[in-house]
Amino acid sequence: MNKLQEVRLERAKEQDLRCFRLRFVDDAARFSVMGLSDIYEVEISQDAELWPPTCTCADNAWRPELLCKHIALVLHRMGASDEQLSDCCWEPSQSDIYELLFSAPEAVDSESHSSEGSSGDIGSLGHSAPTILSEFR
Repeated sequence: MNKLQEVRLERAKEQDLRCFRLRFVDDAARFSVMGLSDIYEVEISQDAELWPPTCTCADNAWRPELLCKHIALVLHRMGASDEQLSDCCWEPSQSDIYELLFSAPEAVDSESHSSEGSSGDIGSLGHSAPTILSEFR
């Protein structure tokens, strides 16, 4: 376990961060996360070769080898364990990534599920399996 990664996980769980939108773009799930001061985009590719996920926050730009609190929030809500998220060397298998992405709609705050969305947004997909992953189910 890595202390810096553990701190990011704790911040993700304790701070008032909100995941309010999910879109499926190309071969990735893209989440909008309201941080403490701005909105950030978290992208999780369905391809294990493209791990780790990315975020538009400054922390992820400065330390791309760590999962920022925005990425940790999304992955935690998708079912990744505290142990996995505290390990800066965690690299999920391809099947693990598929399992996480099937739970992607669960990462979005519940009040966001009923909002209207454009094509590809959580509002138009509801809780159905992501289109990008339907061939793997």
